[in-house]
Amino acid sequence: MRGLLLLLTSLIVFASCSTIEDNSPALQGVRDSLLFRTSDSRAVFNPDGSLVIRGERGIEAVNFLVVNQGQGQIALGGQNNPNVAAYTDANGDLFTTTSDEASGELNYTINSNNTVSGDFRFTAFRPSFLDTVVFSRGFIFQVPILSDVANEPMDEEAQDAFTARVNTIIFNPTIINRAVSGGALSVTGQTSSNSMVITFPVTTTPGTYELGTNPEFTAVYNTPSGAAAATSGQLNIVSNDQDANIVVAEFSFETAESFSITDGGFTINY
Repeated sequence: MRGLLLLLTSLIVFASCSTIEDNSPALQGVRDSLLFRTSDSRAVFNPDGSLVIRGERGIEAVNFLVVNQGQGQIALGGQNNPNVAAYTDANGDLFTTTSDEASGELNYTINSNNTVSGDFRFTAFRPSFLDTVVFSRGFIFQVPILSDVANEPMDEEAQDAFTARVNTIIFNPTIINRAVSGGALSVTGQTSSNSMVITFPVTTTPGTYELGTNPEFTAVYNTPSGAAAATSGQLNIVSNDQDANIVVAEFSFETAESFSITDGGFTINY
């Protein structure tokens, strides 16, 4: 009898993770062994034609970058794979599929009502490879596309921007994340293989702050080889509207691994 009860409980849990409770847009999946259901989801087309699908629940977020819209079935994982899945956890830590060890698959369809539906699974890593996250039984249901292929204007929340140069080479991320945790705002720009993370107190007022010497102001450039933290540099907060939750900043920094980050800047809704 006890075994039967456990079996029924398992079936109920599985069913709750694999069905849609109503007809509202949804993005959810099983993160490790727990159901992760986003409270807000959307998709946007980048100016280069790539598609970003995003779901959020507070600080936590799942992003998919689809470079080739001609493919409905997207393989994830591998350093040279431009299609990326990324997960930001409740601490603001970023996990991505931009490594040889990562794997996964995204199946998606653009619906006639300008929404995206599909399913997914992936295994992603932090740049240090010390932590892993596994998503299974994920699905996307009628997530609205906030701009079409003709690049119609997106809403204000979607107008985040992030750019920089790495050793004079343009760093132009296709996924931009932000997370507020413990009074700190972390801004992340993610390309298909690398990421850059700038962290500072969310209440920071306009001014110039040193990077590499103050633990409250940090910058890290992540590559498949590991994390390269700023040893020196500056973060210039141009404006920080804490009522509208919009910050504009510029930055530059150097790392011990000989990365020179220049011409950095971002505009973030947080």
